[in-house]
Amino acid sequence: MLKVTMAGSGYDMGRAHGRACKDQIITAHKELCRFDGLSETTRRRCIDLYVERLEMAFPDLVEEMRGIAEETDLELNQVIELTLWEEIKSYSGDFKVAGACTSVAFTRTLDGLIIGKTTDIETFQRPYYILQSIQPTKGYKLLSVGKVGSTKTEIGINEKGLCVATGSALPLDKGHPGIERMTLVRAVLQYCSDVDEAIAMLSSHSFIRLGLYLLLADRTGKVCVIEKSISHQGIRLPDQRGIIFATNFYVLPSMAPFMDKSAFYYQNALERYINLTVLVESGLPKQGVKGMMNLLRNHNPIGPICAHFEELGMCSYYAYIVLPEELRLLLSDGNPCQSEFCEFRI
Repeated sequence: MLKVTMAGSGYDMGRAHGRACKDQIITAHKELCRFDGLSETTRRRCIDLYVERLEMAFPDLVEEMRGIAEETDLELNQVIELTLWEEIKSYSGDFKVAGACTSVAFTRTLDGLIIGKTTDIETFQRPYYILQSIQPTKGYKLLSVGKVGSTKTEIGINEKGLCVATGSALPLDKGHPGIERMTLVRAVLQYCSDVDEAIAMLSSHSFIRLGLYLLLADRTGKVCVIEKSISHQGIRLPDQRGIIFATNFYVLPSMAPFMDKSAFYYQNALERYINLTVLVESGLPKQGVKGMMNLLRNHNPIGPICAHFEELGMCSYYAYIVLPEELRLLLSDGNPCQSEFCEFRI
């Protein structure tokens, strides 16, 4: 996985990102930002409207994209396309939601609060993941795993101990377009200090076209899962054992009607959820970090947590363990069943 340190203003951080990853950013744009069937007028309108919304909500993130553009010789709209490529493809009809991730929290272990997550993605996306050490002038320092050339965060932890882990969902509802889903995660980690502040920020913004589940945790031990569609959201809390997990569908009865069950990962998400209900009964939570590693390496024939679907071009290419109380992130760069977890700190 690519690694880069970014510090200073939004513009300065974008320039650092662009300098460190110029070749990968240019390649990613060429591969991901091909929008067949979508007119130039429609595409440009999507980008212009998004810049207006982001300028009002998080202007530093717009400046960050300007910095990336400066160092890569791309136009600003091309950098924005790298953040919005999935959303823009959804307008063109040339689209399949990618990513089928699992997130789990054990709140009561000998090792304290533990978050675990896999990144289940298509093979072509693997080179474009990036580990960022972000040290902004405005906001909190954080570690973020996101996507190259963009403002996306899929999982991260900030200096206050707030952790957010995510997974894709394909919603049916509509609403006034808001902030790109993983950019909102980045903003939460940069500007929020705990779960309550994160919930407040998430509640004040809608998404564009696509949805997420978000597992939130902070170093006080507060944990929840937010199931968020374009314009609706619901909150789940841990069970009586202090365990909670999420796969790529909406569990809450209030959110279930907004889930598009035609998503190609829907059946697999159900199978993984059922598998997790068995795994957490097997004593793994009592083993702390070791138990979470074993869970992330699970190869159950139905609903495996560590997926190897080579025939579909999708595997669990990355996995993470976060210990919010210790501000530690453990990263498996490769299939978690075959790779060691390396430690990173803010």
